[in-house]
Amino acid sequence: MAIETELMRRCLALGREAGRRGEAPVGSLVAHGGGVVAEASESVAGALDVAGHAEIIALRRASAALGRLDLSSCLLVTTAEPCLMCAYAIREAKIGRVVIGTAIPELGGVTSRLPVLTAAMPGWAAPPAITWSVLGAECAELLGTRVQERERERDRPRPPDGGETMTEHAITGSDETPQDRAQIRPASLDLATADRLAYAYGVRTDRLVWIAGQVARDGQGRLVGAGDAEAQAVQCFENVKAVVEAAGGTMADLVRVNMYVTERPFREAVNTVRARYFTPPRLPVGTLLIVAGLALPEYLVEVDAVAVLRR
Repeated sequence: MAIETELMRRCLALGREAGRRGEAPVGSLVAHGGGVVAEASESVAGALDVAGHAEIIALRRASAALGRLDLSSCLLVTTAEPCLMCAYAIREAKIGRVVIGTAIPELGGVTSRLPVLTAAMPGWAAPPAITWSVLGAECAELLGTRVQERERERDRPRPPDGGETMTEHAITGSDETPQDRAQIRPASLDLATADRLAYAYGVRTDRLVWIAGQVARDGQGRLVGAGDAEAQAVQCFENVKAVVEAAGGTMADLVRVNMYVTERPFREAVNTVRARYFTPPRLPVGTLLIVAGLALPEYLVEVDAVAVLRR
């Protein structure tokens, strides 16, 4: 991930430049053949151009630099999840891979209710591969006031006669289609193993995030806390945290947490770790199971979870 991190640092610099100009603090670039061929920062107000988003400007410049519209061999890096407009442009350009710093669930082309960037569409090339949360904390911080304002609105109490309610359809996904789903791939986790074993760390359907069972492996696939249930529990919960944050939520959005331990004496240590991640009144339901074994004998703890993201 070293090259992606280096490219994202450049995007952060571009985003800061846009912020100083009074624009949305978003920076993007297009890389090809190991080098950057185009870069851009947000320029809507300054250019009086509603389409002057960083991603679209970077795509225009990349096509001009390479002399073609087909950018399927290119990588696009951006500090914020592309909006629906930018997601459409990325698909039209046939970008092969997109690296995203932080999610924008209400408007994003992956995590919103209209996942243009990842949907399978007739007549379009295959969706780009998505890598999430490269320098995610820095990218989220860069958005600053905009993110805070969105979260304040999300947390605003709803009036009882006109408030939003969770419907049975939203929970069951009874008419869900593949276009409604987005795979969550945090850059801090072991993506190579997930790809090899053909599983997703998380799947988002509308506001629901289903988080796969997490064991005590770090981003390089190394076991953390051999023989130590408490240390393994910490790594499991850190992995869960990485998944829900990559989906655009927080640990406070978890509504269910299941924990599995291989020996009864591990319960106290695991419950102690669990308590560090949740604060009343937003507490999830959960179950702790004593199991005969997990996928590998060195695993002492596993944790899976479900989250419901707030608007």
